[in-house]
Amino acid sequence: MDSLAMLVSEGFGANPYDGGLYVFRSKRRDRVKIQTWDGSGLVLYYKRIEGQFTWPPIKEGVMPLSHAQLSVLLDYAC
Repeated sequence: MDSLAMLVSEGFGANPYDGGLYVFRSKRRDRVKIQTWDGSGLVLYYKRIEGQFTWPPIKEGVMPLSHAQLSVLLDYAC
């Protein structure tokens, strides 16, 4: 989790402790990690699926997602 927090901070220039959700996918698109700060510590959500996540196009390494887009991403795999 510390490595992901450092990536959020140094790689994206964001604050990993701001309560936002930071979503990372594996190269094979079959795993996703979501990191957030809940006020008392870092929380990591990890999901692995059979198949691949349908991932929207990414520009410059960062892509903002709405709540609805995140829900669809985690609920659907092709």
